[in-house]
Amino acid sequence: MSHFRLLAVVASLCLSAGLAGCSKPPEFPNVPPEQHAIAAEIAAVGGLYETTPEQGIIQVTLNSITKVDDAFIGKLVEALPNLEGIDMDDTSITDASVAHLKKLKNLKAISVATRKTKKVVDTQEADDGGKINIVTEVPIPLLSPAAVDALRRQFPDIVIGGVEMPDTSENP
Repeated sequence: MSHFRLLAVVASLCLSAGLAGCSKPPEFPNVPPEQHAIAAEIAAVGGLYETTPEQGIIQVTLNSITKVDDAFIGKLVEALPNLEGIDMDDTSITDASVAHLKKLKNLKAISVATRKTKKVVDTQEADDGGKINIVTEVPIPLLSPAAVDALRRQFPDIVIGGVEMPDTSENP
């Protein structure tokens, strides 16, 4: 028996016997057994989740975790089809995550805020006839306007945090 396999067998026996000094498997209060694997993945990347006794995990917070990408969101959606909310601020998601999110049955809110910015330079005429450069930092959104629109069409009542809304107020 290889050294690796022997260690795996010993670790397995240790866990099943509950011996002192052995690592215990994680406990997931209010999480149904079928959600334990995804709860462990959420915890492993540093995420948090909220539960209800009836549904288990209903809200996931993954803010500022760069390991969270489109593939992770796909796994999350597959494992938690009744998820109601996901906070994904400053993650590595792209528009490709929208296809996964649209599969959710009860999605009510997401957050996709970002601290990433880019500099935009606007050259204007100065009063003295010269030119001046005005540099503005603007946010780089995690999701494009088209992706946000697709989510709003799928979930008309969804709250999307971190997305600038167009100003529809009238100025006198």
